[in-house]
Amino acid sequence: MKLWLTVTCILGCLGGGFTLYSAISVGSSGLATMSTALQQISPALTAYSTALNTARTSVYVILNDLMGYMNITYTAINKTWAVNQTEYLQNVLQQIGYFNQSIGYGDQSVSSQVIQNLYSMNYGLQSNIDNMMSYYNSLVSQMYSTTAENCTLRNATQMANVPVSLAKYATCLQLDTAAVTQYLPSVLNMFAYSKTELISQIAQLKNCSSYSATCQNAYFQQIYSEVSNTLSSLSSAHAFLSGAFYEAGQRDQFCGQLIEADIQDSIQNLTNAFSLCSWPPSN
Repeated sequence: MKLWLTVTCILGCLGGGFTLYSAISVGSSGLATMSTALQQISPALTAYSTALNTARTSVYVILNDLMGYMNITYTAINKTWAVNQTEYLQNVLQQIGYFNQSIGYGDQSVSSQVIQNLYSMNYGLQSNIDNMMSYYNSLVSQMYSTTAENCTLRNATQMANVPVSLAKYATCLQLDTAAVTQYLPSVLNMFAYSKTELISQIAQLKNCSSYSATCQNAYFQQIYSEVSNTLSSLSSAHAFLSGAFYEAGQRDQFCGQLIEADIQDSIQNLTNAFSLCSWPPSN
């Protein structure tokens, strides 16, 4: 294709009638640069996806273990003490039911935030690509004179390199990947500590003798409050995750806005340079 265009240009340009080759060449080189930039984004997106999947798997392994412990342990306690501690045990079991539901809500919240983040980044990427394609199309529409072609040739390298900025989207993803890796241990520790708290709370029942109703009553009155506090801390962990992804989304949007502004300025500067070259100010 390029060889054919070169031959055509040689034949046409000799007579001064064909002036499209330089614009087509710039556009073609620009598309190649765009392809290279998008290929650089792909590994970053894969790494981000891997980090998210690893985090989700790790979180759910420890959450499933925690939920299993709570359900089995408190089911056994309810079986043994339900007759004497109806009110307090019902409240505790109800709280555990709420926690099981909140796990699903927490997952939905985090997942929807991740989807929104990626959607926003894809939208920004597409918007920039559309702007570049519009710019390259405008070059072709201006190829009506030898002067215009000469101006395009003079700025060809800069024009073709405009899509280089697209690769900066990979940096946004790399920062988010690093963030997931950094805060995951903290979240896992929060969940693990909650199980430690629950184990300690259950162990306190052993301090009551089987004949001490006063001790047992005091235990079950207090355990509701302690379990509530533990489940609140678990909800805080979910809120932390959701907030972390929300902040990541805000960073991504800001990153995309900066890239878009950078690309717009590059195009505007080249447009100005082309205009001055084609229509230089008179002395």
